[in-house]
Amino acid sequence: MKPHATMLHRRPLWTGESLVRALSLAEDALPCHVGPIEYVEFDAFQVSPGALFIPRFVPKVPIVEDEPPVLNEAIERALFRGATLAITDEPLEGFRTDAPILKVPDRFEAFTRLAEIGRNRVERALIGVTGSHGKTTTKDLLHQTFAFFGPTTKTLANSNGPNGIASTLASIPPGTQFCSVELGTSLPGALAETAPMVTPDIAVLTHVGHSHRANFPSKEAILREKAEVLWAARGDYPVLVGPSVAALALQTGTRLGREVFVVGEDADAFARLESCSITARRTKAEIAVDGQQIIVDVPQPGVGYAHAAAFVLAIARLLGMPLHDVAEAMRGFQHPHVQRGARWRLNPGGRGEFVEYIDDAQNSTPDSMRALLAYLRQRQPVRKVLVAGDMLDLGDDEEALHRGLAPDVIGAGIDLFVGIGPLASALAEEIEGVVPTKVYEDIEDAAKLLRSEMRAGDLIVVKGTGYRSLGRIRNLIAAARFQLPIRSDWLIEDGVPEQRVRPVSATNRG
Repeated sequence: MKPHATMLHRRPLWTGESLVRALSLAEDALPCHVGPIEYVEFDAFQVSPGALFIPRFVPKVPIVEDEPPVLNEAIERALFRGATLAITDEPLEGFRTDAPILKVPDRFEAFTRLAEIGRNRVERALIGVTGSHGKTTTKDLLHQTFAFFGPTTKTLANSNGPNGIASTLASIPPGTQFCSVELGTSLPGALAETAPMVTPDIAVLTHVGHSHRANFPSKEAILREKAEVLWAARGDYPVLVGPSVAALALQTGTRLGREVFVVGEDADAFARLESCSITARRTKAEIAVDGQQIIVDVPQPGVGYAHAAAFVLAIARLLGMPLHDVAEAMRGFQHPHVQRGARWRLNPGGRGEFVEYIDDAQNSTPDSMRALLAYLRQRQPVRKVLVAGDMLDLGDDEEALHRGLAPDVIGAGIDLFVGIGPLASALAEEIEGVVPTKVYEDIEDAAKLLRSEMRAGDLIVVKGTGYRSLGRIRNLIAAARFQLPIRSDWLIEDGVPEQRVRPVSATNRG
């Protein structure tokens, strides 16, 4: 089986003239001739040739997105980086009259109009995925699997706020068969703004958990927020939800929009996860889908991949796709190299003393932390080093939720725990005397420790929340030229003597 084109293979979206017509502007609105437009970007720092640059807008519910830049400065940067065309609704100052800048009455309306056009280009199914955790894994597995059955696109990384969703939709090229869009929220009302923009054909709600609990009065409130994606679905397909979602909806009397199919371990699930085995390299699962027994073998370790595979099979069944072929396509899955469990081989200082580094610094919740620790139990490097930042937005019981992870950390065989922040410090207090710990207030001090104490054969795992900048640690401990992204078929254990070196010193505090 060979995959079709994905959004990584750029294809023309518009000419300048067709873009002007799409936005209902005057024929002479373009100040100059422009080349083909291949994608839409809202972040000036991510622009490359072929881009239509539309400066980010401030959504009604801003989630955690940055405030927009000064438009003229952002446009100048985007054009310097090679943007084909920029759009603005502010007066132009300091630009040539023939600069490739298109003036529109309202750039938000222009952005959402292009998103609507792109969304309607999807010929077979647009799948909208949300949930407290598991949505990025499900979206990426969907994208790579369905690419074997037709041209497909997806949300890049986890750019799941209003600007990222609008960019994803506006960048969908003609001929696209499938698109998987991730929708995120951290504040009430955010999904009510973005879900109608997506209008998925099939809506998925993976899980309702503790994330962003500080911003919602109850789990029921979180469920109602996530259910906006289900209510926005169009067409006749049922919505797909995880068992925790179905149980909470039944308990609270929350309606989920339409007919609901459960995906997970429940006995009566539409796609039932019957068994799952995890090794250091793979996840194998037996999944019963509408009466068919399917064996899935994903070359990535973690129970989250089994759950994601069940959702992929459920979606494929709704679409009438051959399930055994879909399962076969999942055998080739490779983790995208973004801060969601991406693996690296580091050679600090160029000394040839390699360590393995797992970068999971984008998001952290009690559920996702437990899933990571379950995986680490399978590993046997020289040492396991866990760098953990505070889990945020958990509400009044945030300290108790951190302390409650102590048995999982101990059970995973962690040899050194490095905590960053006061909540991670509370977890360190629970494990002291059993697991050596270091606690810091900032990442620079933590990185300094890691540089000085790394040993050949170490496995270093960083788990935290993206906007606390834990993703910078990798570059602080090893220069870019000493970093190599690695596939799932390589482990640090393959290249070092089979030994376990457990520190015996008592708890240390930095």
